[in-house]
Amino acid sequence: PVDRGILVSCFVNVADADGGPVDAAAIVREAYAGAPLVRWRAESPEIRLTRGTAFCDVSVTQDGSCAVVLSAIDNLGRGASAQAVQILN
Repeated sequence: PVDRGILVSCFVNVADADGGPVDAAAIVREAYAGAPLVRWRAESPEIRLTRGTAFCDVSVTQDGSCAVVLSAIDNLGRGASAQAVQILN
């Protein structure tokens, strides 16, 4: 039922050096804090909301040391001009 876009599901075990819990959402948010094309979602991202845009919608949920990172992009607007705009951003 998807005509364009990619939805990625990443399952990651996260823990500090001592095996204690780590806030995966805080780490990912900090890593992409200055990225104007990354949008944070409280719920699962939807491909239809990124259609025709250069945005990457991301959500992170965590249960103990297991974190799930979901992201959605529209992968068809990747001509040279679209790439140039993304690089500038």
